[in-house]
Amino acid sequence: TIGTGSMKMKRMSVGSDGERLFNNVSSWIAQQIRIIETAPWGDDTIAINNQIKKHNQFHDSIKRNDEVEQAKFQLSAAGDKYRLNLLEQEWDQLMKTSFRRLNQLRDLESILDAISSEIMWVNEKEEQELVFDWGDKNIDVYIPKKEESYSRLMSDLEAKEKEINKLNVKANALLSDNHPASDKLLAYLETLQTQWSWLLKITKCIHVHLKENSAYSQFFKEANETYAKLQKQHETIRTKFSCDKSTPLENLTELLQNLEKEKQRVLENKRQVQSLVIKSKSIVRLKPRNPEVKSTSPIIVKALCDFMQDQKGILQGDEAILKDNSQRSKWLVTGPGGLEMTIPSVCLIIPPPNPISVGLATKNEQYYEAILGIWNQLYINIKSLISWQYCLKDMNYINSLTLTMLSKMNPEEYRTLIKRLETHYQEFV
Repeated sequence: TIGTGSMKMKRMSVGSDGERLFNNVSSWIAQQIRIIETAPWGDDTIAINNQIKKHNQFHDSIKRNDEVEQAKFQLSAAGDKYRLNLLEQEWDQLMKTSFRRLNQLRDLESILDAISSEIMWVNEKEEQELVFDWGDKNIDVYIPKKEESYSRLMSDLEAKEKEINKLNVKANALLSDNHPASDKLLAYLETLQTQWSWLLKITKCIHVHLKENSAYSQFFKEANETYAKLQKQHETIRTKFSCDKSTPLENLTELLQNLEKEKQRVLENKRQVQSLVIKSKSIVRLKPRNPEVKSTSPIIVKALCDFMQDQKGILQGDEAILKDNSQRSKWLVTGPGGLEMTIPSVCLIIPPPNPISVGLATKNEQYYEAILGIWNQLYINIKSLISWQYCLKDMNYINSLTLTMLSKMNPEEYRTLIKRLETHYQEFV
Protein backbone atom coordinates (compact mmCIF):
# COMPACT_ATOMS: atom_id res chain seq x y z
CA THR A 1 0.00 0.00 0.00
CA ILE A 2 1.00 3.70 -0.54
CA GLY A 3 0.79 6.24 2.29
CA THR A 4 1.23 9.99 2.57
CA GLY A 5 4.91 10.83 2.25
CA SER A 6 5.94 7.14 2.19
CA MET A 7 5.21 4.04 0.15
CA LYS A 8 5.41 0.40 0.96
CA MET A 9 5.36 -2.06 -1.88
CA LYS A 10 6.56 -5.53 -2.56
CA ARG A 11 9.55 -6.08 -4.78
CA MET A 12 8.16 -6.90 -8.18
CA SER A 13 9.67 -8.36 -11.27
CA VAL A 14 9.63 -6.75 -14.69
CA GLY A 15 6.54 -7.38 -16.84
CA SER A 16 3.09 -7.44 -15.35
CA ASP A 17 4.62 -6.64 -11.98
CA GLY A 18 6.28 -3.56 -13.51
CA GLU A 19 2.92 -2.35 -14.79
CA ARG A 20 1.41 -2.82 -11.33
CA LEU A 21 4.35 -0.95 -9.77
CA PHE A 22 3.84 1.94 -12.18
CA ASN A 23 0.15 2.12 -11.34
CA ASN A 24 0.83 2.12 -7.59
CA VAL A 25 3.47 4.83 -7.81
CA SER A 26 1.30 6.89 -10.17
CA SER A 27 -1.64 6.64 -7.75
CA TRP A 28 0.61 7.63 -4.86
CA ILE A 29 1.87 10.72 -6.74
CA ALA A 30 -1.71 11.72 -7.60
CA GLN A 31 -2.66 11.33 -3.95
CA GLN A 32 0.20 13.63 -2.83
CA ILE A 33 -0.85 16.24 -5.38
CA ARG A 34 -4.44 16.11 -4.07
CA ILE A 35 -3.18 16.47 -0.50
CA ILE A 36 -1.19 19.58 -1.49
CA GLU A 37 -3.95 21.12 -3.55
CA THR A 38 -6.60 20.63 -0.85
CA ALA A 39 -4.40 21.71 2.05
CA PRO A 40 -5.89 24.59 4.09
CA TRP A 41 -4.50 28.12 4.32
CA GLY A 42 -3.84 29.76 7.67
CA ASP A 43 -5.84 32.76 8.83
CA ASP A 44 -2.82 34.64 10.15
CA THR A 45 0.95 34.78 9.80
CA ILE A 46 1.56 32.50 12.79
CA ALA A 47 -0.63 29.76 11.35
CA ILE A 48 0.90 30.22 7.90
CA ASN A 49 4.42 30.03 9.30
CA ASN A 50 3.52 26.72 10.95
CA GLN A 51 2.14 25.49 7.62
CA ILE A 52 5.41 26.43 5.92
CA LYS A 53 7.33 24.33 8.44
CA LYS A 54 4.95 21.39 8.03
CA HIS A 55 5.07 21.63 4.25
CA ASN A 56 8.86 21.64 4.28
CA GLN A 57 8.73 18.44 6.31
CA PHE A 58 6.13 17.01 3.93
CA HIS A 59 8.25 17.96 0.91
CA ASP A 60 11.36 16.36 2.42
CA SER A 61 9.44 13.16 3.14
CA ILE A 62 8.35 12.98 -0.53
CA LYS A 63 11.89 13.46 -1.77
CA ARG A 64 13.19 10.77 0.59
CA ASN A 65 10.72 8.21 -0.77
CA ASP A 66 12.88 5.62 -2.61
CA GLU A 67 9.98 3.65 -4.09
CA VAL A 68 9.65 6.20 -6.92
CA GLU A 69 13.30 5.74 -7.87
CA GLN A 70 12.86 1.98 -7.62
CA ALA A 71 9.92 2.15 -10.03
CA LYS A 72 11.94 4.28 -12.45
CA PHE A 73 14.82 1.79 -12.28
CA GLN A 74 12.60 -1.21 -12.99
CA LEU A 75 10.79 0.56 -15.86
CA SER A 76 14.12 1.57 -17.35
CA ALA A 77 15.50 -1.95 -16.98
CA ALA A 78 12.39 -3.30 -18.71
CA GLY A 79 12.82 -0.81 -21.53
CA ASP A 80 9.34 0.62 -20.85
CA LYS A 81 10.13 4.14 -22.02
CA TYR A 82 6.46 5.09 -22.32
CA ARG A 83 5.59 4.44 -18.67
CA LEU A 84 8.98 5.78 -17.53
CA ASN A 85 8.32 9.05 -19.33
CA LEU A 86 4.82 9.26 -17.85
CA LEU A 87 6.18 8.61 -14.36
CA GLU A 88 8.84 11.27 -14.71
CA GLN A 89 6.22 13.77 -15.89
CA GLU A 90 3.98 12.93 -12.92
CA TRP A 91 6.92 13.22 -10.51
CA ASP A 92 7.85 16.56 -12.04
CA GLN A 93 4.24 17.71 -11.61
CA LEU A 94 4.33 16.68 -7.94
CA MET A 95 7.54 18.64 -7.35
CA LYS A 96 6.15 21.70 -9.11
CA THR A 97 2.93 21.48 -7.10
CA SER A 98 4.87 21.17 -3.87
CA PHE A 99 7.20 24.07 -4.69
CA ARG A 100 4.24 26.16 -5.80
CA ARG A 101 2.47 25.49 -2.51
CA LEU A 102 5.61 26.51 -0.60
CA ASN A 103 6.05 29.70 -2.62
CA GLN A 104 2.38 30.56 -2.25
CA LEU A 105 2.62 30.07 1.51
CA ARG A 106 5.67 32.32 1.66
CA ASP A 107 4.02 34.95 -0.54
CA LEU A 108 0.91 34.84 1.61
CA GLU A 109 2.90 35.10 4.83
CA SER A 110 4.87 38.04 3.47
CA ILE A 111 1.89 40.00 2.17
CA LEU A 112 -0.29 39.34 5.25
CA ASP A 113 2.58 40.31 7.52
CA ALA A 114 2.99 43.58 5.61
CA ILE A 115 -0.76 44.27 5.66
CA SER A 116 -0.94 43.41 9.37
CA SER A 117 1.86 45.88 10.09
CA GLU A 118 -0.04 48.61 8.27
CA ILE A 119 -3.26 47.74 10.12
CA MET A 120 -1.39 47.93 13.43
CA TRP A 121 0.09 51.31 12.46
CA VAL A 122 -3.34 52.66 11.52
CA ASN A 123 -4.91 51.25 14.71
CA GLU A 124 -2.18 52.83 16.83
CA LYS A 125 -2.82 56.26 15.29
CA GLU A 126 -6.55 55.72 15.75
CA GLU A 127 -6.19 54.90 19.45
CA GLN A 128 -4.04 57.98 20.03
CA GLU A 129 -6.74 60.21 18.58
CA LEU A 130 -9.73 58.48 20.17
CA VAL A 131 -8.52 59.15 23.73
CA PHE A 132 -7.62 62.81 23.17
CA ASP A 133 -9.55 65.24 25.36
CA TRP A 134 -11.11 68.01 23.26
CA GLY A 135 -12.48 69.84 26.31
CA ASP A 136 -11.52 73.32 27.51
CA LYS A 137 -8.95 72.19 30.08
CA ASN A 138 -5.52 73.66 29.21
CA ILE A 139 -6.90 74.59 25.79
CA ASP A 140 -4.40 77.41 25.27
CA VAL A 141 -1.58 74.91 25.83
CA TYR A 142 -2.84 71.92 23.88
CA ILE A 143 -4.10 73.73 20.76
CA PRO A 144 -0.64 74.70 19.40
CA LYS A 145 0.75 71.27 20.33
CA LYS A 146 -2.18 69.51 18.69
CA GLU A 147 -1.84 71.61 15.55
CA GLU A 148 1.78 70.50 15.33
CA SER A 149 0.99 66.82 15.91
CA TYR A 150 -1.89 67.01 13.41
CA SER A 151 0.47 68.39 10.79
CA ARG A 152 2.88 65.51 11.48
CA LEU A 153 0.04 62.99 11.27
CA MET A 154 -1.08 64.31 7.88
CA SER A 155 2.51 64.10 6.60
CA ASP A 156 2.79 60.55 7.94
CA LEU A 157 -0.48 59.61 6.27
CA GLU A 158 0.71 61.00 2.96
CA ALA A 159 3.87 58.89 3.16
CA LYS A 160 1.95 55.87 4.43
CA GLU A 161 -0.52 56.10 1.56
CA LYS A 162 2.34 55.61 -0.90
CA GLU A 163 3.50 52.53 1.01
CA ILE A 164 -0.02 51.09 1.08
CA ASN A 165 -0.43 51.72 -2.65
CA LYS A 166 2.75 49.71 -3.29
CA LEU A 167 1.38 46.99 -1.04
CA ASN A 168 -1.87 46.97 -3.00
CA VAL A 169 0.09 46.47 -6.22
CA LYS A 170 1.76 43.38 -4.74
CA ALA A 171 -1.53 42.08 -3.39
CA ASN A 172 -3.30 42.62 -6.71
CA ALA A 173 -0.53 40.71 -8.47
CA LEU A 174 -1.22 37.70 -6.24
CA LEU A 175 -4.95 38.06 -6.83
CA SER A 176 -4.38 38.26 -10.58
CA ASP A 177 -2.41 35.02 -10.36
CA ASN A 178 -5.45 33.43 -8.68
CA HIS A 179 -3.66 32.74 -5.40
CA PRO A 180 -5.53 29.90 -3.63
CA ALA A 181 -5.89 32.04 -0.48
CA SER A 182 -7.31 35.04 -2.32
CA ASP A 183 -10.30 35.12 0.04
CA LYS A 184 -8.04 35.59 3.05
CA LEU A 185 -5.94 38.17 1.25
CA LEU A 186 -9.05 40.10 0.26
CA ALA A 187 -10.29 39.99 3.86
CA TYR A 188 -7.03 41.52 5.09
CA LEU A 189 -7.10 44.17 2.36
CA GLU A 190 -10.70 45.01 3.22
CA THR A 191 -9.79 45.38 6.90
CA LEU A 192 -6.90 47.67 6.04
CA GLN A 193 -9.07 49.75 3.72
CA THR A 194 -11.82 50.01 6.35
CA GLN A 195 -9.39 51.09 9.06
CA TRP A 196 -7.62 53.48 6.70
CA SER A 197 -10.91 55.12 5.68
CA TRP A 198 -11.91 55.36 9.34
CA LEU A 199 -8.61 57.07 10.23
CA LEU A 200 -9.14 59.57 7.41
CA LYS A 201 -12.59 60.32 8.83
CA ILE A 202 -10.99 60.91 12.22
CA THR A 203 -8.50 63.37 10.71
CA LYS A 204 -11.38 65.35 9.24
CA CYS A 205 -12.98 65.45 12.69
CA ILE A 206 -9.67 66.60 14.18
CA HIS A 207 -9.52 69.39 11.61
CA VAL A 208 -12.96 70.62 12.71
CA HIS A 209 -12.09 70.36 16.42
CA LEU A 210 -8.88 72.34 15.88
CA LYS A 211 -10.76 75.02 13.97
CA GLU A 212 -13.63 75.30 16.45
CA ASN A 213 -11.50 75.00 19.59
CA SER A 214 -9.03 77.57 18.26
CA ALA A 215 -11.96 79.93 17.71
CA TYR A 216 -13.15 79.11 21.25
CA SER A 217 -9.74 79.84 22.74
CA GLN A 218 -9.30 83.04 20.73
CA PHE A 219 -12.79 84.28 21.58
CA PHE A 220 -12.40 83.93 25.34
CA LYS A 221 -8.92 85.42 25.17
CA GLU A 222 -10.22 88.47 23.28
CA ALA A 223 -13.37 88.72 25.41
CA ASN A 224 -11.43 88.64 28.68
CA GLU A 225 -8.86 91.11 27.36
CA THR A 226 -11.68 93.39 26.24
CA TYR A 227 -13.34 93.18 29.64
CA ALA A 228 -10.04 94.03 31.34
CA LYS A 229 -9.59 96.94 28.95
CA LEU A 230 -13.10 98.19 29.73
CA GLN A 231 -12.39 97.91 33.45
CA LYS A 232 -9.24 99.97 33.05
CA GLN A 233 -11.08 102.54 30.97
CA HIS A 234 -13.86 102.70 33.53
CA GLU A 235 -11.34 103.30 36.30
CA THR A 236 -9.58 105.96 34.23
CA ILE A 237 -12.79 107.87 33.57
CA ARG A 238 -13.92 107.52 37.17
CA THR A 239 -10.69 108.86 38.70
CA LYS A 240 -9.14 111.09 36.04
CA PHE A 241 -12.21 113.19 35.39
CA SER A 242 -13.39 113.71 38.94
CA CYS A 243 -14.54 117.31 39.58
CA ASP A 244 -17.06 119.45 41.47
CA LYS A 245 -18.16 123.08 41.88
CA SER A 246 -14.88 123.95 43.49
CA THR A 247 -12.86 122.90 40.45
CA PRO A 248 -11.38 125.98 38.75
CA LEU A 249 -12.66 126.93 35.32
CA GLU A 250 -9.27 126.40 33.69
CA ASN A 251 -9.12 122.85 35.06
CA LEU A 252 -12.67 122.16 33.93
CA THR A 253 -11.88 123.33 30.41
CA GLU A 254 -8.82 121.06 30.30
CA LEU A 255 -10.84 118.15 31.68
CA LEU A 256 -13.46 118.67 28.99
CA GLN A 257 -10.85 118.61 26.25
CA ASN A 258 -9.29 115.43 27.67
CA LEU A 259 -12.73 113.86 28.08
CA GLU A 260 -13.48 114.46 24.42
CA LYS A 261 -10.21 112.74 23.52
CA GLU A 262 -11.09 109.88 25.85
CA LYS A 263 -14.35 109.36 23.96
CA GLN A 264 -12.35 108.34 20.89
CA ARG A 265 -10.69 105.64 22.98
CA VAL A 266 -14.08 104.57 24.31
CA LEU A 267 -15.52 104.36 20.79
CA GLU A 268 -12.52 102.32 19.65
CA ASN A 269 -13.86 99.47 21.80
CA LYS A 270 -17.25 99.57 20.08
CA ARG A 271 -16.18 97.59 17.02
CA GLN A 272 -14.42 94.95 19.16
CA VAL A 273 -17.41 94.63 21.49
CA GLN A 274 -19.84 94.26 18.58
CA SER A 275 -17.52 91.78 16.85
CA LEU A 276 -17.42 89.64 20.00
CA VAL A 277 -21.22 89.68 20.21
CA ILE A 278 -21.39 88.27 16.67
CA LYS A 279 -18.63 85.71 17.30
CA SER A 280 -20.17 84.55 20.58
CA LYS A 281 -23.12 83.05 18.73
CA SER A 282 -20.91 80.64 16.76
CA ILE A 283 -18.69 79.35 19.59
CA VAL A 284 -18.98 75.63 20.35
CA ARG A 285 -19.56 74.27 23.84
CA LEU A 286 -16.57 72.56 25.44
CA LYS A 287 -17.34 72.43 29.16
CA PRO A 288 -20.12 69.79 28.76
CA ARG A 289 -17.49 67.45 27.26
CA ASN A 290 -16.27 67.07 30.84
CA PRO A 291 -18.37 64.36 32.56
CA GLU A 292 -17.98 66.21 35.86
CA VAL A 293 -19.93 69.16 34.46
CA LYS A 294 -23.61 68.45 35.01
CA SER A 295 -26.31 70.05 32.91
CA THR A 296 -29.92 70.61 33.87
CA SER A 297 -31.01 70.56 30.24
CA PRO A 298 -30.34 68.00 27.48
CA ILE A 299 -27.00 68.36 25.69
CA ILE A 300 -27.28 68.28 21.91
CA VAL A 301 -24.33 66.82 20.00
CA LYS A 302 -23.65 66.91 16.28
CA ALA A 303 -21.91 64.25 14.17
CA LEU A 304 -18.80 65.39 12.30
CA CYS A 305 -18.72 62.25 10.13
CA ASP A 306 -20.70 59.14 9.27
CA PHE A 307 -20.41 56.34 11.81
CA MET A 308 -21.95 52.87 11.59
CA GLN A 309 -21.86 50.07 14.15
CA ASP A 310 -24.03 47.04 14.84
CA GLN A 311 -26.63 47.92 12.20
CA LYS A 312 -27.00 51.38 13.79
CA GLY A 313 -25.42 54.60 12.70
CA ILE A 314 -25.39 58.34 12.46
CA LEU A 315 -24.68 60.52 9.45
CA GLN A 316 -22.55 63.62 9.23
CA GLY A 317 -24.59 66.61 10.36
CA ASP A 318 -27.11 64.52 12.32
CA GLU A 319 -27.91 65.66 15.84
CA ALA A 320 -28.31 63.44 18.89
CA ILE A 321 -28.84 63.78 22.64
CA LEU A 322 -25.89 63.05 24.91
CA LYS A 323 -26.83 60.40 27.49
CA ASP A 324 -23.49 59.43 29.04
CA ASN A 325 -19.97 60.78 28.50
CA SER A 326 -18.31 59.18 31.51
CA GLN A 327 -15.85 57.52 29.11
CA ARG A 328 -13.62 60.00 27.35
CA SER A 329 -13.23 58.08 24.09
CA LYS A 330 -16.85 57.04 23.50
CA TRP A 331 -20.19 58.56 24.36
CA LEU A 332 -23.63 57.06 24.66
CA VAL A 333 -26.15 59.08 22.69
CA THR A 334 -29.74 58.86 21.57
CA GLY A 335 -29.54 59.27 17.84
CA PRO A 336 -32.06 59.80 15.06
CA GLY A 337 -35.12 57.63 15.51
CA GLY A 338 -34.54 57.36 19.25
CA LEU A 339 -31.88 54.64 18.88
CA GLU A 340 -29.21 54.53 21.56
CA MET A 341 -25.68 54.01 20.30
CA THR A 342 -22.10 54.42 21.42
CA ILE A 343 -20.07 56.78 19.25
CA PRO A 344 -16.40 57.83 19.48
CA SER A 345 -16.37 61.28 21.08
CA VAL A 346 -13.94 62.58 18.46
CA CYS A 347 -16.80 62.24 15.96
CA LEU A 348 -19.05 64.53 18.00
CA ILE A 349 -19.15 68.24 18.66
CA ILE A 350 -21.42 70.19 20.98
CA PRO A 351 -22.64 72.94 18.66
CA PRO A 352 -23.51 76.58 19.42
CA PRO A 353 -25.03 78.48 21.02
CA ASN A 354 -22.64 78.55 23.95
CA PRO A 355 -24.39 80.33 26.86
CA ILE A 356 -21.02 81.20 28.43
CA SER A 357 -19.63 82.94 25.34
CA VAL A 358 -22.94 84.68 24.66
CA GLY A 359 -23.14 85.78 28.30
CA LEU A 360 -19.59 87.14 28.31
CA ALA A 361 -20.12 89.04 25.07
CA THR A 362 -23.36 90.50 26.43
CA LYS A 363 -21.58 91.45 29.66
CA ASN A 364 -18.91 93.29 27.66
CA GLU A 365 -21.54 95.02 25.56
CA GLN A 366 -23.46 96.15 28.66
CA TYR A 367 -20.22 97.30 30.29
CA TYR A 368 -19.33 99.28 27.18
CA GLU A 369 -22.77 100.90 27.14
CA ALA A 370 -22.42 101.71 30.85
CA ILE A 371 -19.02 103.35 30.28
CA LEU A 372 -20.46 105.31 27.38
CA GLY A 373 -23.29 106.38 29.68
CA ILE A 374 -20.78 107.42 32.35
CA TRP A 375 -18.88 109.41 29.76
CA ASN A 376 -22.04 111.16 28.62
CA GLN A 377 -22.98 112.00 32.20
CA LEU A 378 -19.46 113.26 32.93
CA TYR A 379 -19.55 115.37 29.81
CA ILE A 380 -22.85 116.91 30.88
CA ASN A 381 -21.56 117.46 34.43
CA ILE A 382 -18.34 119.15 33.31
CA LYS A 383 -20.20 121.29 30.78
CA SER A 384 -22.64 122.26 33.56
CA LEU A 385 -19.80 123.08 35.93
CA ILE A 386 -18.14 125.18 33.27
CA SER A 387 -21.42 127.00 32.73
CA TRP A 388 -21.73 127.39 36.49
CA GLN A 389 -18.27 128.89 36.66
CA TYR A 390 -19.16 131.28 33.85
CA CYS A 391 -22.34 132.20 35.72
CA LEU A 392 -20.31 132.93 38.81
CA LYS A 393 -17.88 134.93 36.72
CA ASP A 394 -20.73 136.86 35.15
CA MET A 395 -22.37 137.48 38.52
CA ASN A 396 -19.09 138.53 40.09
CA TYR A 397 -18.59 140.92 37.22
CA ILE A 398 -22.09 142.30 37.63
CA ASN A 399 -21.58 142.64 41.37
CA SER A 400 -18.39 144.52 40.71
CA LEU A 401 -20.20 147.12 38.62
CA THR A 402 -20.82 150.45 40.33
CA LEU A 403 -23.70 152.79 39.58
CA THR A 404 -21.31 155.05 37.76
CA MET A 405 -20.15 152.15 35.59
CA LEU A 406 -23.72 151.08 34.90
CA SER A 407 -24.74 154.62 33.99
CA LYS A 408 -21.97 154.79 31.44
CA MET A 409 -22.92 151.39 29.91
CA ASN A 410 -24.87 151.70 26.70
CA PRO A 411 -28.04 149.58 26.27
CA GLU A 412 -26.37 147.13 23.87
CA GLU A 413 -23.59 146.34 26.35
CA TYR A 414 -26.16 145.85 29.06
CA ARG A 415 -28.27 143.51 26.93
CA THR A 416 -25.15 141.51 25.96
CA LEU A 417 -24.18 141.14 29.61
CA ILE A 418 -27.64 139.97 30.63
CA LYS A 419 -27.94 137.61 27.65
CA ARG A 420 -24.55 136.04 28.42
CA LEU A 421 -25.61 135.50 32.00
CA GLU A 422 -28.90 133.92 30.92
CA THR A 423 -27.11 131.68 28.39
CA HIS A 424 -24.62 130.41 30.95
CA TYR A 425 -27.39 129.84 33.42
CA GLN A 426 -29.45 127.88 30.91
CA GLU A 427 -26.39 125.76 30.04
CA PHE A 428 -25.92 125.10 33.71
CA VAL A 429 -29.48 124.02 34.43
